[in-house]
Amino acid sequence: MAPVNLSQPGGGGGGGGRNRSVQERMLRCHDKIRLFLDVAQRVVQREGDEQQCRDGAYDVARYFRESFADHTADENLSVFPRLAGLAEPALAFADRAIAEHVRDELLVSELVTLCDQLALAEADPARVRLAAVLAELTPRLLDHLAFEEEFLFPLFAQLAPAEEAAMSQEMFDRRDARRGP
Repeated sequence: MAPVNLSQPGGGGGGGGRNRSVQERMLRCHDKIRLFLDVAQRVVQREGDEQQCRDGAYDVARYFRESFADHTADENLSVFPRLAGLAEPALAFADRAIAEHVRDELLVSELVTLCDQLALAEADPARVRLAAVLAELTPRLLDHLAFEEEFLFPLFAQLAPAEEAAMSQEMFDRRDARRGP
């Protein structure tokens, strides 16, 4: 298993540069969620040598602790409130997506904890539990991403440019605050 290089273009959090639309950045984040779920599964299956599995577990924990948390905050605090104001179905779609974020918080937290453990040392109990967490979390997240892409992403076209610019700025401010000065 090759380590995931987060410093490569498109590898860091935030889903891309400031010139991308919010929708493009959100889709890139969704692609990374899929990627890191796959890396976690490869850790469970012990693809690669022990150090590669530790590195993969570290990358997964880091991604879900930092970038996934930013992505969820972006949606809950910036994207969904604006989309919900567009039309009646949008409000129901946003409410569902937020409820799914809340539903999955504990499993994501457990995934991070288990991957932190596996990044430090080989631990069969952690690997077995990670397999169970992924069996429950992966289909939930994949369904959630597909739902957002099918029903919420098309609503971006209805946003005024000033709304998209405000969302975009909030997203960058959130990351800047996490990274610090």
